[in-house]
Amino acid sequence: MKILNTLIRASAGSGKTFQLTNRFILLLVNGVAPEKIIALTFTKKAAGEFFEGVLNKLANAASSKDEAKKLVKELKSSDESLPPIKQSDLECALRSLIES
Repeated sequence: MKILNTLIRASAGSGKTFQLTNRFILLLVNGVAPEKIIALTFTKKAAGEFFEGVLNKLANAASSKDEAKKLVKELKSSDESLPPIKQSDLECALRSLIES
């Protein structure tokens, strides 16, 4: 998978955090080290919501097959050509994020 930079510009309430968290998770699942990913926001509150969203999505997916399926479906909706993503891939992404 070729990983390209992405810019998301949109008004409040349009789903930027949803898109950013999924993009961050997708990068982690594809082996990008957390410290190599840059996500910029304009407020500390938004940064906290972003990080909390990533952790919550990964933790929920790691502990529940249904949540893992839901997250994989969300990730696939952004790119149908993605290789299969398993629950264990999401667990590894969570571990990588926590350990970094």
